[in-house]
Amino acid sequence: MSLLSLLFLLQSDEDPRDYWSRYTGSYEFGIGGDAAYWVPRFDGHFRVDTDSAAGTDIDLLRDLDLDRRRAIPIYGGGSFYLPITVSRTIRNEVLLTAEYWSQEWRGSSVLGAPVSLGDQTFPSGAAVRSRFRLDSLDLAIRGRFDDHTSLFRGGISLLLHGTMGRLEMSSATAEKEGTVGEIIWGFGIYGEVRPSPYAFAGISLKGYTSFGSAWDTNMADLQAYAGGEWGPLRLEAGFRYMPYSGDIPDDGGLRFNLYGPYAALSLVLKF
Repeated sequence: MSLLSLLFLLQSDEDPRDYWSRYTGSYEFGIGGDAAYWVPRFDGHFRVDTDSAAGTDIDLLRDLDLDRRRAIPIYGGGSFYLPITVSRTIRNEVLLTAEYWSQEWRGSSVLGAPVSLGDQTFPSGAAVRSRFRLDSLDLAIRGRFDDHTSLFRGGISLLLHGTMGRLEMSSATAEKEGTVGEIIWGFGIYGEVRPSPYAFAGISLKGYTSFGSAWDTNMADLQAYAGGEWGPLRLEAGFRYMPYSGDIPDDGGLRFNLYGPYAALSLVLKF
């Protein structure tokens, strides 16, 4: 406490113990787990190159007739809460968070034009069965400011993201598998408004780019949501949009869009 605050205490009639009780809070560490269910629409393009030539830019929906909509369960989400500044009204924290999900889209089609997946070419008119798998891992260090006397809380994030796409194609005479993936980094910002102690609404904006040449790969992850909190429980629902565009050297290309509603449930234990 500063010297001016001590002088104020000496001149006031307030019991110093009451003063300290207003401005002192407990440093609670925490651990949390969460699960989400996302129902997005999907479209994407996939390309695997060889040493001598670029492969076909495959439209996964139009060329291979993959499913457009598949629900995505989000696994292993969780957070570690590390308090930085704590009082009875203000809590500043650092959060270490992780999110992982994986999904497959399948389809069968008759090719209207030749398709080259790496060094394997499937001729026009071939009947092919296809399976595309997408894996996503997101790690973040988040700083969060929470003033219990105001309607607002928010924070910023430093992000690390890994994406991997794998396409398998097979016909009566040939089969081939190709993989494209990259690790990228980014920043995020989010803010929430709380009209009551139990309800909130917010937005989250994240942007990513590649470690190599700027803008070779870029991605966004945008969310708008609302929900409620009761003690350690948090329930939210909203809309999520994730566009990804990557031209990956010595690998190939991957582009996709995922957008649709989601719901998430979190449990945070403080100690």
